[in-house]
Amino acid sequence: MKKLKLKLILVWLIAMAFFWAAPAPSQAFSLLRIFSNGTSVTRFFQSIRVMKPWQCGDTLTYCGDSYATVQMTSTYGSQCWLQENLRNTTKPDCATAITSYCHASGCASPWGRLYTWTTAMNGATTATGCGAKIQGICPSGWHIPSDYTSCATDDFPALGTNGGALKKVNTSSGVPWAEPNTGATNASNWTGYPAGYWGSGFNSRGYNGFFWSSAENDGSDAWNRLLYYYNAGWVRYYYNKSYGFSVRCVKD
Repeated sequence: MKKLKLKLILVWLIAMAFFWAAPAPSQAFSLLRIFSNGTSVTRFFQSIRVMKPWQCGDTLTYCGDSYATVQMTSTYGSQCWLQENLRNTTKPDCATAITSYCHASGCASPWGRLYTWTTAMNGATTATGCGAKIQGICPSGWHIPSDYTSCATDDFPALGTNGGALKKVNTSSGVPWAEPNTGATNASNWTGYPAGYWGSGFNSRGYNGFFWSSAENDGSDAWNRLLYYYNAGWVRYYYNKSYGFSVRCVKD
């Protein structure tokens, strides 16, 4: 019986090694269980399902939508980002509706919806200090990107200065970025899309990507980052909070 038990343990360890290496969030197994009362042996199979802990690179489900995630590595450490723009229509409770803007061409993955700064922040005030984490309309455990230029480890500065490495490479001429989509390599896998902005109508879709940060400039304006179709910049600028921009969330 001792040898049999050792064999069963070995089979279990091999199964677990396969499971943790697999990309699936859960895995079903059929286990052979053997019991002995000293005079007879009983054998039967039992099916179990083991859940794999979520890790960056797995799909994130939030308010009924599924999002790709990506691990970003910089000289300051690692960050887990959504690999697409946020598109939820509610607060993090998944019940309370919020105002957002969906372009006529669609706002499905990965384009997302556009939000004013106040909506994106879910009523929170500006982030203060390095490493500030404001959840805003992001999922629990995630936050609106921080962006203080004096804080090299803040979320947006840690992505570097090469916008080309953050832009989605065109799959065909002018898609998704207008030509020439200068410098686009998406070497970082951040996969930036040109969802444009909303301001008394939709503008710049296909030409620019605007992404809110949690940093306020003053009572009227807040800081954001821009990607352009005609250069490889990753520009920090401030705009009026009433504009509708894209939102990318970062894991705490």
